[in-house]
Parts: sequence; C-alpha cells; structure tokens
Amino acid sequence: MRCKTFFVCFVSIFLTQIINAVPRTGGSYYNYGEALQKAIFFYKIQRSGDLPDDFPVIWRADSCLLDGSDVGLDLTGGWYDCGDGVKVGHTMAYAASQLAWAVYEYREAFERSGLLNDILDEIKWATDYFIKCHPSPNEFYYYVGNATDHDYWAPHEVIHLLTTRPAHKVDTSTPGSDVAGLTAAALAAASVVFKPTNPEYSEVCLKHVEFIVML
Repeated sequence: MRCKTFFVCFVSIFLTQIINAVPRTGGSYYNYGEALQKAIFFYKIQRSGDLPDDFPVIWRADSCLLDGSDVGLDLTGGWYDCGDGVKVGHTMAYAASQLAWAVYEYREAFERSGLLNDILDEIKWATDYFIKCHPSPNEFYYYVGNATDHDYWAPHEVIHLLTTRPAHKVDTSTPGSDVAGLTAAALAAASVVFKPTNPEYSEVCLKHVEFIVML
C-alpha cells in the first residue's frame, strides 16, 4: 500500500505542476507531463492477467491466468500489491479511487498532457477486475493469493507455479464493510469520470456499487 500511496501522491503533485508550470532558471521547464506518464506507468507494471497485445511494458507477460479457478470463476486481472504476487482488494480499491479522484479534479490537465486515455484505461483495468469479483449481488472476492507468496522472490509470470492462489470473499454471512466500502467508493468514483466518454460503462460501475456497499 505504501508504494501505491506514494505514486498517488506523485500523480497529484505533477498534475498541479502541469497546470501551474513554473520555469526553471535559464528559461527551461521541468517535463511534468513525462513525470506524470512515469507515475501512471507504475500501475501498468503492476498488472496481472491477460495483457493487451500492444502492452507497452515489454518485460511483462500474461500472468496468473488461473486466478479464481478454485471457486469456478475468472478472477484474472487487477493489480498486484506492490512487489508481491497477491491481489489485495483493500489497497487496490484505495489506489483506484484516488486515481479516479485525480481525474475528477484535474481532467483538463490529463487532457493537456495527452494522458487522459492512459489514466482512464488504467482505472478501468482495476474496475473491470472489481466487477469480475462481484459475480452475484451478495458476494465479493476481495483477495487472491496467500502468505506463502512472501516466501518466493520470483517474477509474477511464474508465481502461480510456486504457490497456491485461493480466492477469498465476503458475503452476507461473512461481511466485510471495510473492503466493501472501499470498493464501492472506487467504482462510484470511476462511474463519475467515465460518464463523459463511456456512459454505458459508467452505469455498469454504478450498478455494482448499489450491491457491494451492502456487504
């Protein structure tokens, strides 16, 4: 969580500087657009699942494509948790909500820097995963993996060969208001920022909010 929080702060700082760029001594400027691009790139590096054919991180490949198979679901996708191979709903939802909030507050800056599509695509990578994790109104899968992940220093592409990756859920009999609230907030924020460009997806996000928030 510390790593994701750190880069969320980076996003906010660089967006502010893009809007109010101050020249350096000698008349040159810091390239805050590039710095913001690198901050977003961090999240791309953390991606799990079936990566797009045009994925720009050339040293990453598809990984953990059997996530959710232990419960008969497709729970691939989402972000890994910092340098770990687990997928944690709490930290992922927090990061996604903060990135969506950044777009809500600084949409013009993202547009001016040419990075609006990049940040929306990254938010959607997380929210698509949350939607997969909510297969029915009264259950939400908030965690994939287990503590044995910490026993191995290995690429994400092979971590499934070294450790088991059980899926854990909250439901009406085992509620989890903390992770449910965080995820509902992330999906609600995503619904707002996707509405101008993808209103259908915005409605999908909002539909899931209505049920997840009750868990």
